[in-house]
Amino acid sequence: MTAVSLAWTTAGIGALLVPVAPTLIAYGAAAIFDTAWLACQVVEWLERYDPERAKGAHMSGWFALLLAVAAIVTHGLTSGNAVAGAVGAAVSLIAKGLWVIVLRHYAVPLGPRVTGWLLQRRRELAAQRALAAALRRLDIENACTEAVFGTSARAARQATVDCSASLARQPDTAADMTVTPAASADGAEHTLAQFIRPLSPSSPPSIANTVRACLSEGITSDIDIIARVREVHGDRQNLVDTVARTRRRVDRAKAS
Repeated sequence: MTAVSLAWTTAGIGALLVPVAPTLIAYGAAAIFDTAWLACQVVEWLERYDPERAKGAHMSGWFALLLAVAAIVTHGLTSGNAVAGAVGAAVSLIAKGLWVIVLRHYAVPLGPRVTGWLLQRRRELAAQRALAAALRRLDIENACTEAVFGTSARAARQATVDCSASLARQPDTAADMTVTPAASADGAEHTLAQFIRPLSPSSPPSIANTVRACLSEGITSDIDIIARVREVHGDRQNLVDTVARTRRRVDRAKAS
C-alpha cells in the first residue's frame, strides 16, 4: 500500500508540476512528498523509546503528509475533477494511518526507569562511536604527517608537548603569548616552547642566561644547574646535553 500511495502521489503531483518544469524533474520532485512522511515514520519508529526525540519526526511526518494531500487536492481542482482529487488524497492518509497502527502495535511502552537507562546507554555508545571515529581520523592524519615529514614530524610533536607544558606552568601569562621564530645568538638547542615569550616584562630567561646566573651565584655542580634549568624552563628532551653544551660555551666565553 505504501508503494501504491507513493506511485499515486508521484503521478498526481507530477502531472501538476509538468507544465512548469521538465518531466523528469517534475516527477522526481513529486516523489519527495510521500517519501518525506515515510522517512519521518521510519525515524519515529527508530526513536520509539525516546518520546522527546521522536516528537520532531512525528510532527514533521504529519506536516509532510498534509502537504502531499493538499497538492493532490490541488491537482484534482486544476484538472476539473475535485472528487478524484479528494479520493486520491485519501490514499496517502490511509497508508500513513495503517503505518501508525502497525507501529503502535509493535512499540511496547517502557517504564521511566528503563527508558532512562536505555537512553543513557545510547548516549554512551554514541559518544564511543564519535570518539572512535575522531581518533581514527587523528591516527590517519598522524601517520600521513610522519610519512611525509619523517623525523621533522616527531620533533614537531615533541616541541608541541614542550610548549603545552610551558604554557601550563604559566596560566596567568598564557593569554599574552606571542611567537618570535628567531634563534638566539647563544646557539643552544631550541624547541617551539623556547620561541614563545610572554609580552609581559616577567619573561623567563633563556637557558644560557639561566646557566650564567647559576655560575655567577657560585653554583658549579652540574646536577644543581640542571635542577635550576628544569625548574625555570621545564623538563624537555635532551635537557642534560643542552645544559652541558651551554655550560661549556659559557666557560669558553669567560676564558677568552
